[in-house]
Amino acid sequence: MPDNSPRQLILNRADPFSADYMIGSTTAQPKAWNAYGFPVKLTFEHFKLAYDRIGVAHGICVMPVEETWSQKPRITNDSDNDDETEFELAVKKLDRTLRSGLFRAMRGADERQRVGRYSGLLVVIADGKPLESEIGTGEVVELKPFFEDQLKPIKWNLDANSVDFGQPVLYELNEKPVEGQPSRQPTIHHSRLIMWAEGSDDGTIYGKSCLEPIYNTIITLDKLEGAGGTGFWRNARGAQAITFEGNSIQVVQQMLGAKTPAEIPEKLSEAVKGIGADFEAVLALMNAKRETIAIALDNPEPFARVCWDNLAAGTRYPETIIRGHQTGERASTSDQEQAAKTTTGRRDNFATPMIRKVIDKLIAVGALPKSEFDVVWPSMFEPSLSGKIDMFKVLADSVRAIGGEADAVKLAKLVGLETEAFEEMDIEGEDVDDDITP
Repeated sequence: MPDNSPRQLILNRADPFSADYMIGSTTAQPKAWNAYGFPVKLTFEHFKLAYDRIGVAHGICVMPVEETWSQKPRITNDSDNDDETEFELAVKKLDRTLRSGLFRAMRGADERQRVGRYSGLLVVIADGKPLESEIGTGEVVELKPFFEDQLKPIKWNLDANSVDFGQPVLYELNEKPVEGQPSRQPTIHHSRLIMWAEGSDDGTIYGKSCLEPIYNTIITLDKLEGAGGTGFWRNARGAQAITFEGNSIQVVQQMLGAKTPAEIPEKLSEAVKGIGADFEAVLALMNAKRETIAIALDNPEPFARVCWDNLAAGTRYPETIIRGHQTGERASTSDQEQAAKTTTGRRDNFATPMIRKVIDKLIAVGALPKSEFDVVWPSMFEPSLSGKIDMFKVLADSVRAIGGEADAVKLAKLVGLETEAFEEMDIEGEDVDDDITP
């Protein structure tokens, strides 16, 4: 018969620093994770709970999305022309008329797919067809983003000759309405959904949660916060230790009014909550001694530092960008440049292809006119207003120094400044004043 005593269970646990640890670290289920209290198999529920309840997890899901969509891209069929085309105007009109807004809906799908392996953008269209049938044409009313756990594949393409072999055909939608709203769980045809899955290199709907590589680190930070907060709270509350001297368990049980020995801790807890003169007298009669327990708290900063370094490595964003100004340390120019480079790469490699999928779908259902188009993002390395003014001054002084002709309006446009304030400025006959402000 197996020995399941507490002592044996402890002995059975792998030593985190033994050979078992090293072997476990190379397997799918590292024993070290068990020893450290981390779940071995991660599910969407783990990620969603962290996203909902842990600030750093929520921030890591949201921050790259906010950076990506901090500027709206230009969706145009003539990127060489600064003037808005009819197609570009049609996209902007659709953005205004959709309930959710075009860009707001895409941003919502982007944020949701970072939490899980994928998200889905439902095209709500008045095509007069049931939701489980292939999408038709008609007026697009809304684009609704959903989390992974709200879209469950229930039927797959099993035709080995199909280009979509292995892909879901039908999904079960769980809208999870707020309290008081009517609920439904319809079956949705895949053509009515635009699936978002960052990290899916094989063309399937299954990407990778951004929280998976750093989940252990997030939980470690949560433990540091919980342990520290609980320790300070217990010290402030004054946790009590009561020692009974010379009394049998039966006497303690009788004096506390407990029916069984198992009720003693509960009865004692109730009594401690109302500590006063009467309770002190009772303790004296029971030959009990009461002491306040103080918890010694170590400085968590060295442990937290390792976590923040790991989060920066796992997200490819500098720590100062992830944490904002919480530490009082502003992000350096190099940190800002690194963040801009990461965001630009994310725009080009993920956001742009997803926008193209959305626009192609809207063209196919008749919500936008048929046209080739480009997705053009503003530069993440755009200089600040003061930087543009400095460039204007340098150009103006340089032109004047060599005796060339310069037009203030043209120079302002060249560096990206609004030209209206420069229309009356003459920069050929005099130095550009250092105090110039458009």
